[in-house]
Amino acid sequence: MRERIGLVGVGNMGAPMARCIVKTGTPVMLYDTRPEITAPLLAETNLFSAAPDLATLGRSCRTIVTMLPDSKIVRRATLGDDGQSGFAQTLAKGSIVVD
Repeated sequence: MRERIGLVGVGNMGAPMARCIVKTGTPVMLYDTRPEITAPLLAETNLFSAAPDLATLGRSCRTIVTMLPDSKIVRRATLGDDGQSGFAQTLAKGSIVVD
């Protein structure tokens, strides 16, 4: 099985992106501030899983894709409101973040 990719933002663009990724057989760990938006994807295939928080996503995935509306939200997800609590603090060295 391929290495899991993290996806932050499962809205209008994130959900189709996640579906395209799993078509390749790559597992995707999803995170959205609205857990109810990830539920339909989780029901589609066991290649989808949900991260309970951004720190878990960062620890669990070496590649993370953000599909978020603007740069302020990307910054908040990556670094956190305090600059310390986003997914970046738990990423392994050599990880890739794509926005």
